[in-house]
Amino acid sequence: MQKWSENPDRKPLILRGARQVGKTTLVDQFSKQYAFSINLNLERAGDLRYFENYDSATDVVQRYLLTGHLSDLARIYESIRESYKDDVEKYAKNTTEARVIRHIMNTAPAYLDKRVKFQNFGNSNYRSREVIEALDNLNDAYKGAIIPHLITQELISLSKYQYHKPNFWVREKTQSSAEVDLVLPVKDKTIPIEVKSGKAGKLRSLHQFIDRCDHPYAVRMYAGRFSIEQHKTPGTQKQYLLMNLPYYLGTKLPEYLKWFVENHSL
Repeated sequence: MQKWSENPDRKPLILRGARQVGKTTLVDQFSKQYAFSINLNLERAGDLRYFENYDSATDVVQRYLLTGHLSDLARIYESIRESYKDDVEKYAKNTTEARVIRHIMNTAPAYLDKRVKFQNFGNSNYRSREVIEALDNLNDAYKGAIIPHLITQELISLSKYQYHKPNFWVREKTQSSAEVDLVLPVKDKTIPIEVKSGKAGKLRSLHQFIDRCDHPYAVRMYAGRFSIEQHKTPGTQKQYLLMNLPYYLGTKLPEYLKWFVENHSL
């Protein structure tokens, strides 16, 4: 751990081991040599958000600016690729699918410009059904994580002269936690925005926010058509207006919010 801390190109260090063998104690003892330390629990949504804006591409740019040599980037690219490979296996439903996903991650880059056949993909013995199911699971898993990030990046891109980091809303309570992807100000109101990976999806967190705010406006960004609907929250039966925006209007979100609030009311 000491050697890791002295490496200027270090990445987050992962300690692996069985339960109750002293991993947490080791980290606590190691952190005492520093004047400041932060203890985060990544099972809590609020703590996890600290890491969601981490961009591996930043490491690539920083390294190149430091050395000016493209050859120095190979190790960083390989590290990013290995991180993705380790991450995707957790979405597998069983050990067989985990092996298929690992095989896809290892061989897929070689087929970028070729016709893909699912049967025996990558010179394997995997059947077409096994490969398709693995790809479908990866698509479902990453679609839900990537789309909110894309919308957030589009909002950040609108900051021409000064960087403005979008805000979100988290309610941490036992058996009743909630998280709204984005909250944006419009005049004296804070508007909740949920980004859904498809045409449907529950709005439980959005409803909890609406029950606690003093206005009736909410937004859902999804893979559907533009519309404005009137609903009631399941809890308090509070009436509210829901503006449904398709993904491609991400960069127009501030304009639509202003129009929504100024031209619609209950």
